[in-house]
Amino acid sequence: AGCGVTAGIKPAVLAAARRRLRISVIDRYLEPDEVAGLFQAADLIAMPYAKLCRSPILDLAAAFRKPVLRTARVEATRFEEGLHGLTVEHGDSSAFAATLASLAHAPAHLRAMRRALARGPDFTTEAALLAATHARIYERALADRADRRLPSLPGVRPAIAGR
Repeated sequence: AGCGVTAGIKPAVLAAARRRLRISVIDRYLEPDEVAGLFQAADLIAMPYAKLCRSPILDLAAAFRKPVLRTARVEATRFEEGLHGLTVEHGDSSAFAATLASLAHAPAHLRAMRRALARGPDFTTEAALLAATHARIYERALADRADRRLPSLPGVRPAIAGR
């Protein structure tokens, strides 16, 4: 899912892949209330990113107990290779395709990763950790923004709602 997600993929290649795998392509960014349905329906989350990013999608995938196939450009706070998924070097589309094909031909490997993920924290715990992390990020962003707008007074720190 994402705007222009299939840019650069030849239609014939995508058609051939769809004959072998169930592939969903949503060529737009998802609304927040659509995300859970996508994660529930997926067997694997593919993240063939070329740009460096730190994505909450990895945390959501862990919460939903879905393995991830990612490039090394997708950074994670917590990602155990082979448990949370598999990583290939960015820019190596052949390796990404070969790994995806390997997983498609060996669904037992995906099931084993899902079972391993199921031994971790439950969905409620994972989702609460993710929400708390994002709340802290937004709180810091609001505080930083408020600090930049207000004149600096010795010993005075702007108050943020909820603190």
